[in-house]
Amino acid sequence: MIPLYDVESFERKGSAAQLITHPGSFLTEHVLLHRDGSEECIWGGMPADILYVSSDSASVVMFENKIGGDIGYEPTPESNQLARQLDYHINLRRGLIRSASLLLISTRSMLDLGWYRTEFLGALKHKDRYMTAPGYLATWEDVFDSISPMARASTCMLE
Repeated sequence: MIPLYDVESFERKGSAAQLITHPGSFLTEHVLLHRDGSEECIWGGMPADILYVSSDSASVVMFENKIGGDIGYEPTPESNQLARQLDYHINLRRGLIRSASLLLISTRSMLDLGWYRTEFLGALKHKDRYMTAPGYLATWEDVFDSISPMARASTCMLE
């Protein structure tokens, strides 16, 4: 029920239900592990804010929360935080993962003002990352609005 938005136009582009298949697990502050040859390494030195992995490991969605903070690392589309996260997704797609997406969540007002969108779009377009690892925007307002009916329904069931 949570709408997704296009990074460039900020127009609606489907819903989170197309990325999140059930059953699956949500992991918070999960370290991004990968194999470099036979050695297991931490990708980019940063944990994912939230990582969704479907139970069959075919789908992965990384959620990046940004509310007023800077985008980490260098401010270039080649190597900023979002670029590194997209590169991680591209690396995942080389394995058994069929779908790997990056979802940046912020407030509507920040995204309306262009916060994070320019950096995210630059990272997506650099080396055509968007072709392998699509990126989307979501707003916290939409997340809370989607939860509200469920909260009301569970309250009614308790009464």
